[in-house]
Amino acid sequence: MYIDRLFFINAVVDYLLLLTTAQLMGLPLRRGRYIIVSIVGGLYSAAAMVFPLLGQWWVKCTVGLAIALMAYRREAERWRAAALYFLLSGAMAGAMLAVTLRAGQESGTLYFATVGWRTLLLSAAGFYGLLTLLFYQKAKHGGGELMEMTVDAFGRRCRIQVLRDSGNVLRNPVDGQPVLVAESEAVRSLLPEAAAAIIMGGDGPEDKMAALYDAGFTAFTLLPYHSIGCSEGLLLALKSDAIQAGSRRIPRALIALYHGKIGRGVYHGLWGGERYGAAMAEDSAVDTALQAG
Repeated sequence: MYIDRLFFINAVVDYLLLLTTAQLMGLPLRRGRYIIVSIVGGLYSAAAMVFPLLGQWWVKCTVGLAIALMAYRREAERWRAAALYFLLSGAMAGAMLAVTLRAGQESGTLYFATVGWRTLLLSAAGFYGLLTLLFYQKAKHGGGELMEMTVDAFGRRCRIQVLRDSGNVLRNPVDGQPVLVAESEAVRSLLPEAAAAIIMGGDGPEDKMAALYDAGFTAFTLLPYHSIGCSEGLLLALKSDAIQAGSRRIPRALIALYHGKIGRGVYHGLWGGERYGAAMAEDSAVDTALQAG
């Protein structure tokens, strides 16, 4: 096999493995990063063909781990993602071995057969398609519902990972704009220390609102809502400078502060605004199907 084809095949296979791992774990698909990391993997495969020492099993394991950690370095579950990447790599290698053995039987050679690079790529693509189909419900999280949003407030900026959730129809009752629901802890870096101390306390929304106004913080409001299991209630909300949702910047959007965990560490907020893709059903772990009252 020519070294350029070896590079190309390994880069494509690495990309499909990284993409499949992210989909199965419900991670956001950082395609640009996966492409760059896959190119690194392809270059390693080509170099291992020239320098046999690089083909040692311990070098392969080290490089594989480095590739996975580079690809998922921003994820909270990067080590689990790396472990799944290795498992999928083994499964794909087994699938390709099966194709090779099958071709060997058909050609009369039991243990070896020369399989074309097109066949290898089609096998890898078929493996990716099969896993995506079998684990579609899990893959949906990574297929378009998870996104990164930028939030500006108090002259500061932070980025949080959110889930696009059609069950979250919370709106600003004044102008009808969608409201971002976010964990208080996820946006804490935006808040002045005095405001953060009040918000992270154990008082109810009304008491926090009063304390914030007494302390001179006027960029907050109370937002009425109702949800399944709660006929009515109030959420403390931050009036942001702006939020960036996809390619659209929404000035003065409200951020409803949820005092708890929303996405078990995978995502930290819910966005029910523009529907950039298929909507996600209501998350079973947290009752977040909110509606303005």
